[in-house]
Amino acid sequence: MNPIAIGTLLLSLASPALGQAIYKSVDEEGNVSYSDQPPEDARSEEAETLPPVNTLPEQRPSNRTANQRRASGQEDRETIEYSLSLASPAPEASVPPGQRDLPIVLNASPGLAAGHAFAFYMDGELLAETQSNEYVVEEIFRGAHQIRAEIVDQNGDVLRETETITIYVHRPSILN
Repeated sequence: MNPIAIGTLLLSLASPALGQAIYKSVDEEGNVSYSDQPPEDARSEEAETLPPVNTLPEQRPSNRTANQRRASGQEDRETIEYSLSLASPAPEASVPPGQRDLPIVLNASPGLAAGHAFAFYMDGELLAETQSNEYVVEEIFRGAHQIRAEIVDQNGDVLRETETITIYVHRPSILN
């Protein structure tokens, strides 16, 4: 049978129950129970009406770039003194030939405030702006690379920056 038809059938069977009254009854010992059937001694005004279901509007992540945030003129209402450093990789680290990806991990204290983000850079180019203190550079090319990171606010202003470190990526050569 068609899955859409099954879903429609189930919805049509369940929908009458959505608008029915709920009855609350309390026994001699004070135990409370709820039912869709009225108790024997129930009066019509004892039916309880449930409040509507709580829902939240959909929230979409912002896809604005740092330049767009700067141009919007939004101001950061609080100043937080962050501590930020690169936990990994270490300065002057070598990435062996078998390692294809490079994880970058930051130590930050305190945690990010609302509207703040980590910005990861390699060779002066922005890799990502994210709420996570980790980022993985996939398929990193051979050679020397400069890595740094920043904490930026919603305006794109730099709140804290790590030192720039150099790492070296080794790859097999056909010359060997």
